[in-house]
Amino acid sequence: MSLIKNILPGEGSLWVAWLRSYMFNTNDFWYVVVKTNMSWSLKQILKLRTEASSILPSNSKKVCDIWNGIRVKNPKVHWHSLLWFPLLIPKHSLIAWMIFLDRLPTKERLHRMGVDNECHCIFCGAGIETRNHLFFECPVATALWFAIFSLNGLRFRHLSWDSLYDWDVATWKGISLLTSIMKISSNALIYIIWKERNKRFFQCHASTVEAMFSTIKEIVGFQLRAVVNASTVD
Repeated sequence: MSLIKNILPGEGSLWVAWLRSYMFNTNDFWYVVVKTNMSWSLKQILKLRTEASSILPSNSKKVCDIWNGIRVKNPKVHWHSLLWFPLLIPKHSLIAWMIFLDRLPTKERLHRMGVDNECHCIFCGAGIETRNHLFFECPVATALWFAIFSLNGLRFRHLSWDSLYDWDVATWKGISLLTSIMKISSNALIYIIWKERNKRFFQCHASTVEAMFSTIKEIVGFQLRAVVNASTVD
């Protein structure tokens, strides 16, 4: 099936280019007649056309057409702009994306799957380690959110994870410096908390809140300097 996806737009290898130029000529792939002088592998590919036609659109000429024909396209989630923006750090956005979907293996999720019986937060030891507790309600997370907002001249007065990100979506729009800083720092905060949680869990080594906040500031500074340096070179 993957070979058919390459043959339709004429991309993938010299063999694909040779097929289209010498074996198919000007004929449409979907209507090429199987001939006795064709190789066994090519005959097998052509036999798959019936199965492929139910998946791939017959008028596909480009890879993007094929992709759009076979993928399931869902509406954009309202928080997508908080994760996917020009100055994103891919690994931070990936972890944040999993958190928004509540797919990270927190202790509470592992407990529901029958993997872990101990559910208390590794930071404070009081609350149950859910997504909302670990990244918002825990005193460690709260201290980091307060520090980031304060550093940028903002007041942190949100009462829940959902209210925080509903406000973020409505507020952090465009490409202003503050918007970029808050998006980078919030994703970095999420990434650092998850990294610190795993470090304490698997390595029994802990960093202070101050050290975590310092790391977040370094990450934001590095991203902004990289943009400035790139524009200077250009």
